[in-house]
Formats: sequence, structure tokens, C-alpha cells
Amino acid sequence: MSASPRNVAVESLNVFAFALFRATGMDEDKAGTVGRVLVLTDMMGRRTHGLAMAPLYLEEIRKGWDRSSPYLVMNTNANLIPGHSDIYNDNALPDQINRMCLADTRMFLPDGILICNDKMSMAASLELRVPFLDVELMRFVERIPARSRVRPRHGKRLHRMAMERLLPGQIASRPKHGFSPPYDDWLRASLGQEVERRYAPGSPLAELIDPGAAARLVDEHRRGRADHKAILYCLLELSEWHAAFVEAREPVAA
Repeated sequence: MSASPRNVAVESLNVFAFALFRATGMDEDKAGTVGRVLVLTDMMGRRTHGLAMAPLYLEEIRKGWDRSSPYLVMNTNANLIPGHSDIYNDNALPDQINRMCLADTRMFLPDGILICNDKMSMAASLELRVPFLDVELMRFVERIPARSRVRPRHGKRLHRMAMERLLPGQIASRPKHGFSPPYDDWLRASLGQEVERRYAPGSPLAELIDPGAAARLVDEHRRGRADHKAILYCLLELSEWHAAFVEAREPVAA
């Protein structure tokens, strides 16, 4: 018989999260910051990005994630990154939620998600449209008070309420499901072998990148000693660019 769910005080969750990360050797300030951000994310309804991410972070630390490097910055006026701080502070919005949404709209969307979507869709000769970013719709949603848009542990509240009229209930109310590819696993297997092949001694790229360094990155990632997927991805991208514009090879048909 499963245990009945029960409410847990926010401060108890903060203490629990702090203890988790402190046990890895993370310093007290950073462990407290990471823990509070995850709990706060849960309280805002983003359950997939809250404490549910703790096992992943702990696994990354176990694999060698550098605990001394900056990782998360609390959303306070004193610690905001340049640019984000200007947007966050230079407005008359009354609450943090609306200011955070504004910053996302002005920075994360145009400089991150949208530009990546645009490039990938154009590369595949697709015309991409984002109806939820219709200007009039965004203006309307921005006028809705934050207390109506966000409720603790009810992610995408307005979106779900709107879709309930169009979709079956089990679809409109089901938990968010990510769609990230198993890129990490690929790099530990065939894709990692491809990096090694492209940067092997004697290859065209060996003049730019030390083959031993590339092989070491793949080996450390494969063994779980470090998380190098970001730089390994960049190496693959560099090899594609080099093949197309320096070696001038004919592209392989998909």
C-alpha cells in the first residue's frame, strides 16, 4: 500500500536540498543557492525543472562536474548578469514573475530558442511559425495579472485551461514531457567514435585541434569522469563546417 501524499514546508525542502548538495563537497553558499532555486522552481509550478532535477545534478557531480565553477545565480538585482539586469530593472512591472517573463521574452527567446529553431528549420527547408508568439496574443497575456497566470505546482496553468476546450483531458492535464535526444549516450558510443575518427592524427582537422586532446575529451566523457558533451558537440560542428567550406566535400544525402 503506497503512502499518502503529505504537504512539506518550504523551509524543510530548502534544508533537504541544501543537505543533498552539501554532501557532495559543494560550498555552503552554492549548495544553499542551488537548493533554493530548485525549490522555488517547484513552487512556481515548473516541477520538471525543480527538485526532480536533483538526481541528474548529483549524477553530473559524481561524474566530475567542477564544483568550484559558477553554476547558478539567484535572481536578485545585485547578481543579475549584464543585459539581463537592464531589462529586469528598467520597467514598471510590479512583481518578479512579470519581470522574469519580460527578461525571457527579450533575451532567452530571441537569443536562444528562436534563433536555434530558425536555423534548424531553414537548414531542412521548413517554414517555422510560432503562433503563441503572435504579437496581439502576447500583449493580451502580458496584461493578465501574475497571480492568475502562475500558481504553485500548477505549471502552464493558462495554457492548460485554454487547451482543455480543444483536447481530451488526459492530454491537456498530463505532466510536461521533455524531448531532448539521448545525445549524452550517443557521445559515449558511436558519436564519440566519430569525434575520434574526425580528429585522428593525419586528418585535415589535426592541423587545427590536437588529436590527443580530442581523444582525451572523448575518453573522459565515455568513462564518466567528466561531462564534455558541450565541447564535443562544438567539435562535431567544427568538423561539419570544415568539411563544407574548407575541404569542400559534397554533402552526404540524408
